[in-house]
Amino acid sequence: MKIIVYCRNDDPYSQMLKNMLSMNEIVFENREITRDKKAFDEMYELSGQDKTPVLVINGRAYTGFDREMIKQIIQKEKEAEPTSP
Repeated sequence: MKIIVYCRNDDPYSQMLKNMLSMNEIVFENREITRDKKAFDEMYELSGQDKTPVLVINGRAYTGFDREMIKQIIQKEKEAEPTSP
């Protein structure tokens, strides 16, 4: 599962999202958009939003911070992953 978090370092919801993922030992790529125009453009193209956080899981974008929704999405993605023989 590939997870990218588009965030702003001064955004408390971005921090809560990153903390939640880290505490659950979920590996993610962090892209801070404040000084990275390319990351901002990617985020906007994926989500249509200019607000953070934006969570991208396997190419699908989710906006905002809703702890329960994020847990459900990650669980569904884990269940959908093929298992190794």
